[in-house]
Amino acid sequence: AASLAGLNRSQLAAVAYKVAVDLPNSREAEFRADAKGLQYLTAAGYDPNAMPAFLSKLVNRSSTPTFLSTHPNARERIAVLERKIASQR
Repeated sequence: AASLAGLNRSQLAAVAYKVAVDLPNSREAEFRADAKGLQYLTAAGYDPNAMPAFLSKLVNRSSTPTFLSTHPNARERIAVLERKIASQR
């Protein structure tokens, strides 16, 4: 499959590493950034529901397939934020 795609073994290893290690870590960092943003938003007196409302604008936009994306799916980010907001009530 790698040779059909025009990749040599080292390129294939680099792609596999990115998909297996780098992308999940960067998605986890995005969830942590969302949590911090939610804390700052709330501490500043803003409605915490504004954050998932903003992200809902990204739901229907075309994007990279999740397994190749550096960011979590917008619906997943919204669900995590809504759970955090509900637990703060």
